[in-house]
Amino acid sequence: MFKRTYTAFFVLMLGFGILIADLGLLASDNHLSSASRSASTKSQVIATTRGNIYDCNMKKIVNSEREYLTVCLPVTDSISVVNNYLSDDENEELYENIINGRLSTFKTNIQSDSDYVKTVSVVKRYSTNQSCVHLIGHFDENGEGANGLEKAYESYLSLNSGELKAVWSTDALNNILQGNGLSIESDNYSSPAGIQLTIDLEIQEIAEKALENADIGKGAAVILNADTAEVLAMASVPTYDPDDVSASVDSDDSPFINRAITAYSVGSVFKPIVAAAAIENNISLTYTCTGSISVNGTVFKCNNGTAHGTVDMNSATEKSCNTYFIAFGQCLGKE
Repeated sequence: MFKRTYTAFFVLMLGFGILIADLGLLASDNHLSSASRSASTKSQVIATTRGNIYDCNMKKIVNSEREYLTVCLPVTDSISVVNNYLSDDENEELYENIINGRLSTFKTNIQSDSDYVKTVSVVKRYSTNQSCVHLIGHFDENGEGANGLEKAYESYLSLNSGELKAVWSTDALNNILQGNGLSIESDNYSSPAGIQLTIDLEIQEIAEKALENADIGKGAAVILNADTAEVLAMASVPTYDPDDVSASVDSDDSPFINRAITAYSVGSVFKPIVAAAAIENNISLTYTCTGSISVNGTVFKCNNGTAHGTVDMNSATEKSCNTYFIAFGQCLGKE
């Protein structure tokens, strides 16, 4: 009898022990599951900056304008916040990103600061009517300086770059954790570091406006400080949009050329200088124009290759004969 009671008691206690062990394992599994659900933090860069370019008075020439960017977590709650502010194409993009678990960003000012949608102010590298376009340059397809100061100071400007990041939490199955929400973090995004030019932005804008009002089509204007030779303004036309370089690639006007620092023939404006030198030195020349003249292997032509025949200074000036004044310049010498 005692033996049966002991055996029954032992079996009962063994069952309790197994049950307690199972409960312990279950609790441990739930703890590990909970830990894994909250351990994953994801981030995505939503905006970048690079080193500033300042004028002589420390006014920003780039990074001076801002725009709004709305960031949406891939959850259905985002739809109700932004739906009425987006175009049909943007709404379609939002739905697709939610299905695929991707973050969405839109250039729109919704002024939202919810757990799933945030609107942030971000820097535009180039302004709507960007000044100093030829001096600054633009980027290539890899986001690196392709010409101008962007290229010349690429290493320094990129070294002083910054980022804005969207940060959120997910579980092991990539599901967004409720309650943690979306946050925006800055990594050197508002750094003031950059380069300073001798350009005076106010004078630069006046020079650019003067070229525009003169409607000269192609040309340049440079303004110097006579005491120091510092360049206060350097403007060239035609210009281009550094945010849409491809729109000007096929232009016949060569808008990418900085005519302020590009060598090209001075043309007819130099003819009075040659004439003045000839008069001062009491030298005259009669010359037969054939429509072109070769100088060190380079052929220069009169307008449309027209041959003006035998001309002197008076008739060459009247006909604006290129070959006559080139030949006369050779006779006079560079001094």
